[in-house]
Amino acid sequence: MNSIKKPEVGIKPKFIHDEHRLIKIDDAILRFVENGQSIPIEWITERDQLIEVIGARKLKYNRT
Repeated sequence: MNSIKKPEVGIKPKFIHDEHRLIKIDDAILRFVENGQSIPIEWITERDQLIEVIGARKLKYNRT
């Protein structure tokens, strides 16, 4: 019996990675806030950058 070789999975597209990363950062920030911990500035910076990139991408592809 011949077995069919499946292609390699590859990598996740950047737009999906960015959206998942933003969700993970938001979840982590919420956990820290709920526990009274300080939010690392790097998280806020990365979150702001992701929001800007995702927003620009949505504007670019949602124009008619």
